[in-house]
Amino acid sequence: MSGKRGEYREIRNILSQGPLSKASLTLFLEIVSTLFRRVISRFGHFHLRYYPDNIRRLSFNIRAVKFETVSCQSLNIVNGPKRLELAYGYLDFETIPNWRESFDDQEQFFSLHRWNWLLFASTSCPDSVDLDWGKTLIRSWLLEMSPLPAGEASESYSVGERISNTCLFFRHQTGGWNNIPDDILSAIQLMAAHLSQRVEYYPNNLSGNHVFNNSRAILFAGHCCHDESLTLLGRAILQDQLPKLIDKYGFLREGSSHYQLLVTRWVLEIRMMAIEFEDLELLSAIQPLVPKMLSACDFFFVNGANGTINIPMIGDVSPDCLPEWLLGLLDSPLSGLRGRSENPKGWASLFPDFSSDYIFDLPKPSSFSDSNWGRVDFQGWTAIWHLEDSSGHAIASHAHHDFSSLVLFLNGEEILIDPGRYSYKNDEMSRYGTEACAHNTIQLNEFPPMLSKADRILPEVYRQSSCSAALLESADNLIVKIKHDGFSRLSKSQISHVRQFVFTKTSCEISDHIDGDGHYFIESFFQWPFKMENNTLSECFEVLGIRFHVEKYGDNINMECNTASTDPVYGWRFPSYLDKSPCTTQRFFGNVELPLKLSYKIVKR
Repeated sequence: MSGKRGEYREIRNILSQGPLSKASLTLFLEIVSTLFRRVISRFGHFHLRYYPDNIRRLSFNIRAVKFETVSCQSLNIVNGPKRLELAYGYLDFETIPNWRESFDDQEQFFSLHRWNWLLFASTSCPDSVDLDWGKTLIRSWLLEMSPLPAGEASESYSVGERISNTCLFFRHQTGGWNNIPDDILSAIQLMAAHLSQRVEYYPNNLSGNHVFNNSRAILFAGHCCHDESLTLLGRAILQDQLPKLIDKYGFLREGSSHYQLLVTRWVLEIRMMAIEFEDLELLSAIQPLVPKMLSACDFFFVNGANGTINIPMIGDVSPDCLPEWLLGLLDSPLSGLRGRSENPKGWASLFPDFSSDYIFDLPKPSSFSDSNWGRVDFQGWTAIWHLEDSSGHAIASHAHHDFSSLVLFLNGEEILIDPGRYSYKNDEMSRYGTEACAHNTIQLNEFPPMLSKADRILPEVYRQSSCSAALLESADNLIVKIKHDGFSRLSKSQISHVRQFVFTKTSCEISDHIDGDGHYFIESFFQWPFKMENNTLSECFEVLGIRFHVEKYGDNINMECNTASTDPVYGWRFPSYLDKSPCTTQRFFGNVELPLKLSYKIVKR
């Protein structure tokens, strides 16, 4: 659920329907199920209960292996960088890192033990990072921690990341997969056998991208260790999960722009391995998805000035890597795209020696479809929406309460933003980015317009809703109309909300028409990318090159602006995990009677 305060508010609304209502009874069952899943996540072998039958059978074929002793060479870093890049910032060291360093944020701890720093350093310090640097750090960690230390350093995702990042580091540094020393290879095989019994399957469609990440690690281990039983298992998990996680347009179902890039990166790395090991069965499962997923990544890219690329941080921001590290993804040798840049940056600069006969042009991204995403480009305006309704089974998701909220660009530069998310902790700042008040949308009685499939504790009968989106384009304007009944959960009678966006050469008009009856407290939010100066937005609008008009709202509506506020939390954005910077939240609010119409216009100067 996005934000504990919102979750409790929704639960109180359910219970107000009576303890014996269908929603209340289902809520009780969902709470029990959630508690049971949390127990499962603490004890890995319970995951086996939810393996598909064919995958459970394959997992039983994985043999236990014995870890060889770490090679007793010098384990001090002499050459190369003496810092490890973490989820946020760096861990500096003199000779060898303190592998038992403690952190305030759990994802900082995980990033130390997932070894992403092997690849980060290979792209940020390519002239000083070499094979000996990586081997020394890996062996130092193994000697200090053992391949499978007790505690959270050996939870499934972290084990999988250690395997994958090791294999990819050696592939990048040596140009092949068969140059991993025996002691490190032994650790990889041991970790993969452990992971095979702890793949992160959950019941009721709640398995997410972690399962796919687990399969990636098992596949890398299987091929690098020449262990066919691991390869068969990894391939079966991938074939089971990909059709569930990726829609027919290539979008990850989890509602996050950053995770779209991250999972596409995983697919490209698996494709490289399949080609170079001539695993044709694996390649046939991956290959058809590559153009679609690359197109879905391109959907989020907005070309700015001087060749820059902007990407809105819709949904969660992954702690696995900085968003900008993946912005050159289309230019990677692994993408297979014709016309790539000859000087790729970040992750895309890895594996420069890779080549494939499969070369293609990038398909045009979907504009408006049943993919849960919408985008328009018209007369210099670019707008992007996440339009997933909350009906159906809950899923593992990184989506926020952002329904009907647009992210807006003018000539490639930000106008209205999505803040992303600060961290996965349950504090005020981290909850803020997930809530409707952090987006460019409205609330009634502090409830968001639409729930999310990520709200797994809320019963399906309560999340049931309908929505539609229509696009009409002419020579003079482009109109996007979004209609839904998500607010009806607040009333015994129907509440219909139509949000319309009209784009012309000179303006973008946003209007909200809410049909229903009764009295409500309404809030309407706009997130501007710059911080407010001197208690006025005029300087912000001057920088953006726009004017902002309130076209219509009721007599009881007030307006306030907040920049970098902590009580309450407003006016923040989160460019990457644990990174925050000020912006400005403009809030309209007041007590109103339905039906109601509000209208705003953004005009080019």
